[in-house]
Amino acid sequence: RVLLGRMFGYLGRFRRIVTIGAILSLVATIVAVFDPLVLSFGIDAVGDSSSTFAILLTLIGVYLLLKILAWILNGVNTWILAGAQAGFVQNIQEDVYNHLIEADLSFHQGEQSGNVTSRVTSDTVSLGTGIQVIISFSSQVLMIISSFLILWFATPALALTSLVVVPGVAFIAILF
Repeated sequence: RVLLGRMFGYLGRFRRIVTIGAILSLVATIVAVFDPLVLSFGIDAVGDSSSTFAILLTLIGVYLLLKILAWILNGVNTWILAGAQAGFVQNIQEDVYNHLIEADLSFHQGEQSGNVTSRVTSDTVSLGTGIQVIISFSSQVLMIISSFLILWFATPALALTSLVVVPGVAFIAILF
């Protein structure tokens, strides 16, 4: 709890950037949810003898547009979050460095230099990675809920059948 509180304290400096990244991630997730629907309409249109070539071209265009839009949103999101993560990690490393400079000499004599270096580098980078995991997790939860709702409106029986795997996935997620 204390660690998360401090982490979000550092994150407060990058609140706007992380918020923009989270919004882009959620929009990309929503766009990605509609890909299967357009693909489904396209498959239905191919099977339907009354469909015209113009309808197929329109569906192909919409599908490609959605894919390109999702790709661009994910790319910009990755770029924005990488900048926020780098600044986040740099701020933590600067504070740890300043703390180490002000630490008593007895601390430095009692600690191995490799252990201190490992904490300053790898542990702070792990904290930065945690931010990306939180945003990715939230977009994945949105993806699951949106996919379930779309599946529910298409075929309720299939949607209920898909819920069979939820306890196993939830157990693995809790372990992770």
